Amino acid sequence: MKSLIILKPDALKRGLAGKILTRFEDRGFTISRMMLLKPSVEKVREHYAHLKDRPEIFNDTVNYMTSGKVLVVDLSLEDNEDTIELVRQMVGATSPLKAEMGTIRADFSNKISRNIIHASDSQKSYEKESWLWFT
Repeated sequence: MKSLIILKPDALKRGLAGKILTRFEDRGFTISRMMLLKPSVEKVREHYAHLKDRPEIFNDTVNYMTSGKVLVVDLSLEDNEDTIELVRQMVGATSPLKAEMGTIRADFSNKISRNIIHASDSQKSYEKESWLWFT
């Protein structure tokens, strides 16, 4: 099974990409594909379209995600039906204040709007996001 993560601009600006990717590799994940880019406004708007009805959050997210480079990573874990759930467990709750200690967001984030990393929340989301970012 596969999952998609995006290391957001603050993760890259703070030099955390290696530390974060190592956590996944240490857990047995394989990096299938990886791409470093400064995303376009259009691509970010499409990715976060589910937030359009919350304009303050949507606009802040678009501005933030286009403020620098991001690292889009396709992770795989052979013979594991729970790949997406495992990735999300490692990532932690959206708010670093609610994320359990030891998760990526609890360990590296300090603000909900700058929470270091995105992770697909379902197989359907993974398929849509993977297509969006890697085509």
